[in-house]
Amino acid sequence: MNKLSCYCGSKIAFSVCCLPVIERTKKPENAEQLMRSRFSAFCTHNGDYLFETHHPQYRTGLTAAKLTLSAKQTQWINLDVVSHNHLGEQESSVHFKAWFIEGGILRCMEENSKFISIDGQWFYCEPIALVNNTSKPNLLQLTTSDHQLEENKKISRNAPCPCDSGQKYKRCCI
Repeated sequence: MNKLSCYCGSKIAFSVCCLPVIERTKKPENAEQLMRSRFSAFCTHNGDYLFETHHPQYRTGLTAAKLTLSAKQTQWINLDVVSHNHLGEQESSVHFKAWFIEGGILRCMEENSKFISIDGQWFYCEPIALVNNTSKPNLLQLTTSDHQLEENKKISRNAPCPCDSGQKYKRCCI
């Protein structure tokens, strides 16, 4: 990954995009911004931030240590926000695809997540059902600036890296 670009895919520097939100020097303005900062927190293995931004009523058994371990066990590489919908003044949903590499194979986690704002602070709650999930294709495709990769396919060492750094996979995220 190009260390200047934010992990969330915004093409803005991490230091001014998600890092201030993760470090709590800036509040996320909406659910999508919280979602993007949480993806960046997974990429940087920041379980404390992930735990603190997970709504207390939905933490069932979660700890910061468990979230850190989970983040370290997964190589998150790309985030695609499909939609951000306001469900009310204090509630939103974000439909996203989070791409990761597992055993050299590109995978995708697609989720529509519920977020709630309490006293101006957004929290992740839980996944909610995807609309038209039955029409979801078997293979999802990740389109970056100059190439397209399919889910569940092994990534060639000489292929462009799916994190969209512009480098070959073997020199970047391998």
